[in-house]
Amino acid sequence: NAAPQIVNCLFIENTADNASILYNIDGASPHFINCIFANNINTSVYYGLSFNFLNCRSTFENCISWGNTSNSIVDSNGSFSTVNYCDIQGGHIGGTANIDVDLDFVNAANGDFYLQTGSPCIDTGSNDAVPGTITTDASGLSRFIDGNCDTIATVDMGAYEYSRRYLGDLNDDCVVNLPDLAVLAGGWGSSTTGADVAIGYGDGIVDMVDLAVLADNWLSTW
Repeated sequence: NAAPQIVNCLFIENTADNASILYNIDGASPHFINCIFANNINTSVYYGLSFNFLNCRSTFENCISWGNTSNSIVDSNGSFSTVNYCDIQGGHIGGTANIDVDLDFVNAANGDFYLQTGSPCIDTGSNDAVPGTITTDASGLSRFIDGNCDTIATVDMGAYEYSRRYLGDLNDDCVVNLPDLAVLAGGWGSSTTGADVAIGYGDGIVDMVDLAVLADNWLSTW
């Protein structure tokens, strides 16, 4: 009857003889929110990514399941799963606002599971699914960012929130201007996550390299 809540987590490159990620039994009710399941191997065709046996209740919200040997969620003996606002490779029958679209990780083969610009997982999650105590993503950045610049900050699917900080938009307002320069100045010489944007999502220090990123994109808007 365990009922853990798992948020902003990555389940990557695991191998199992039964379900590759989750095998529930005897009334377990795990709840996965904004998690990524990728490149996992299941040697049993039947059990899939997740297997629920004997009155279990699994819930997946704002999650991504992609690149696994099986992405299926199997319920048996009085069990059922709820899947909402998820990107499931191969699709999932039932649930709300689920998609089956290649999500464009930056570089999954090398362990980079951030979303690329234009990913269908940007701003397509459910804000209501995120616990009130969760305000950041797996990298420590804001959990709610207006990733598609429609003036509405909607959570993404997956563990990482898409941000244009790597382009110099340090306050995530869809324009590179003086407020972004102020953020950079405030973190100068430190390893402040929000201002350290060079070389993808940071190289460990806020310095001239980060300032160059702002300069290259100055007054850019989205």
